[in-house]
Amino acid sequence: MFANAFGHFDPTGRTFRIEDPRTPMPWVNVICNGRYGLVVSQNGGGFSWLDNSQLNVLTRWEMDLVRDDRGKFLYVSDLNSGHVWSLSPAPCRTPFDVYRCEHTLGATTFTTEHAGIRATWTLTVAAEDPVEIWIVALTDLTGRARRLRIGSFFEWCCGVAPDAKREFHRLFFTTRHDAARRAIIVTKNMWDVPARNEKEHWNRPWPYAAAHAVAGVRFERDLAIADKALFLGRYTDPAVPAAMMGEAPACAGFGRFGDAAAALGGDLTLGPGQTVRLHYLLTCAPDEAQAAALLDRYTDAAGAAEAVRGAGRAWDDRLSATRVKTDRDDFDLLNNHWLPYQAISGRLWGRTGYYQQSGAYGYRDQLQDSQIWLPLDPAQCRRQILLHAAHQFADGSVYHWWHPLTETGLRTACSDDYLWLPYVLVNYLKETDDLAVLNEVVPFVDDAGGATLLEHCRRAFARAAARMSPRGLPLIGSCDWNDGLSALGVEGRGESVWLAFFLAGLLADFARVLETSGAGAAAETFLARRERLVEAVDAHAWDGEWFRCATRDDGRWIGTRENTEG
Repeated sequence: MFANAFGHFDPTGRTFRIEDPRTPMPWVNVICNGRYGLVVSQNGGGFSWLDNSQLNVLTRWEMDLVRDDRGKFLYVSDLNSGHVWSLSPAPCRTPFDVYRCEHTLGATTFTTEHAGIRATWTLTVAAEDPVEIWIVALTDLTGRARRLRIGSFFEWCCGVAPDAKREFHRLFFTTRHDAARRAIIVTKNMWDVPARNEKEHWNRPWPYAAAHAVAGVRFERDLAIADKALFLGRYTDPAVPAAMMGEAPACAGFGRFGDAAAALGGDLTLGPGQTVRLHYLLTCAPDEAQAAALLDRYTDAAGAAEAVRGAGRAWDDRLSATRVKTDRDDFDLLNNHWLPYQAISGRLWGRTGYYQQSGAYGYRDQLQDSQIWLPLDPAQCRRQILLHAAHQFADGSVYHWWHPLTETGLRTACSDDYLWLPYVLVNYLKETDDLAVLNEVVPFVDDAGGATLLEHCRRAFARAAARMSPRGLPLIGSCDWNDGLSALGVEGRGESVWLAFFLAGLLADFARVLETSGAGAAAETFLARRERLVEAVDAHAWDGEWFRCATRDDGRWIGTRENTEG
């Protein structure tokens, strides 16, 4: 089983344990239930979002592969000694006696021991609701009573990330304390997304309310702070937040014009050998009442613990429809668990990693990724096909990418995007024989009346047929599947041999779809087009040892044996 100096899989392969936080790069878990998601690294860095990991981000974060010191944190302090540490390496960089970060399907758990306190902190997302749950346990290992303070801390973003204009955005936050729920509620009067019209620019409110709450234990003294400066202290290091030491304000920083943050917790006494358990919640909903209702649903400790178990069961159920068994355990482990998990949670649902906080649907990217559903739940692949068909224009072109929530996107001259619709449809039909999907009527971006899915695909092929060079090779446009070739054909003369290969295979496959659906004449036309394309590739792209890659607008080839590079 895979292991290195930083971590290893447990014997089941279902948990990856990191025992040295100084990994070469942040090693993260992308946890998403289809709507709500979070990214968390082995340091505790990361962020949370709802529906769009760029346009609707709840917690402020900064991608820094070197420091990895921004995120959502839990602090503990010894009120007698004044010593403060964090339950993940960031931000305090605590020299733990014991440290372990365990990434599993749908959850991450930190286990640490420091200053005579064992702590576990599990982060997950409820299987069905837009609720993030942290389960925390603190155990005294010293044999003497301990006076402790525990506090969460993060900064609110509530909109588009990165939240670079903080001095401006702080004018628009409103925070309030819901004492009965021990919660901080936040709203925001600005949503910095592309405006639908000029009048709307800067005047569009964030259409949600977010909430952070603590539950499961009664503190001797509560801590609820909604302003960054009040928690950290001005000009101090986040590793030694002022509110975790001394007589911190119990409830402060609420209202308008603060630097909106969330810090919740309180003081407690831990007896010799005693364990105290509590949990935190983070959620987002269309309004305050619905956010409060979500908090209420998970306030009970047993319900929160069951939600953690339910999140794991949901992933087990989701991935169990098909099993791979070979003579290579590592191959089986990747294909039964980690690769489909990452494809679904990170690529299809979260549309983010640590390094690219996108949130958008790539026309080719998520269509390609959706094929992970074919051996697991083909209906989900069908859903993705229909979603992408609805982001095609009537002339057969498509958005290169588009954002859910705003439905804004980028329309380019990329030469392959639109062909992934029939490609994935063909593979779906090979698995399911669901010919009825061809008759599903789907709108175009610019024509609400739409057309059948079969017609959507035929328009994609028609667009490809109209974008051919005089010698019969496909035009590369602003790029083909290799985005790095983005300047070869912008003048409309460069050609793509890769696209010719792709199109030749696809024409043959779709001809079978047409023939099966009763369109025999159209199938013959597709096969004839394929033959002409193959002849053109053989005549113009073969350099004597291999097929060349592409031509520039000026006719020069790349990817030949004469090239010193590529």
